[in-house]
Amino acid sequence: MSPEGVADTLARVRREQEQGRWQVGCGGHEVPFTYGHTRWLYVFQPSSGRHGYLNLDTDIVHDDYRSK
Repeated sequence: MSPEGVADTLARVRREQEQGRWQVGCGGHEVPFTYGHTRWLYVFQPSSGRHGYLNLDTDIVHDDYRSK
C-alpha cells in the first residue's frame, strides 16, 4: 500500500466526516497502546460499522496498526 498524497488524505478525511465521526472503542473506555514506537487507540465508526486504529501522533485513522 503506497502512502497517501495530500489530496488523497483530504479526500479520505472528507469522506469520513460525511460518514460520521469516529468514537473511542469499548464505550469510550478503550486504553491507548504502543506498537512500533507509535501510540494507537482502537476506534469505531457507528454510521458505517467500520473499525480502525487512531494514530495518536498523526491523528489519522488506519485499518490496521501493524502495517504502519
